[in-house]
Amino acid sequence: VFYRYRHWLAAQFVRIKPAQVVREKPATLFGMDVTRESLPHDISHSALALLRAGNERAALALLYRASLFQLIHTGVDIQDGHTEGECVQLMRDHFKHTSTITKTNLNHIPRIDYFALLTRVWQQLAYGHQSPDIRVAEHLCSEWNKCWLGQAANGGAQ
Repeated sequence: VFYRYRHWLAAQFVRIKPAQVVREKPATLFGMDVTRESLPHDISHSALALLRAGNERAALALLYRASLFQLIHTGVDIQDGHTEGECVQLMRDHFKHTSTITKTNLNHIPRIDYFALLTRVWQQLAYGHQSPDIRVAEHLCSEWNKCWLGQAANGGAQ
């Protein structure tokens, strides 16, 4: 009898969805501090200044840390155990999911493209010890504020 009426019986019992565990936002990722206090007021300007001073690693690290900060506070669940490539995929999945709900997916395409390029350039520098093309590095520096904050590099504050 139970087997015969299993679907009806299952429908009679309300299934309670387990409560989601709220995780704290990480303060460090990949050994880098990703808190608001660790970031300068104007990311693009500071990164360009570091780049022009010849410190490519510090400039790209700043852009990467600031991007991770933005992703974390956008709701992307990045944890310290994720790789850089997994962070890009988590971002894609997050924005794909939120755009399905809100029916707007074009707003995040420039951010996804920017973060994917930044990640690729950062990995080549950090792990491959290959200096980025200066035009690409300058583009990444000058476009950060526009990409994440919707303002020009010499525009308003963060």
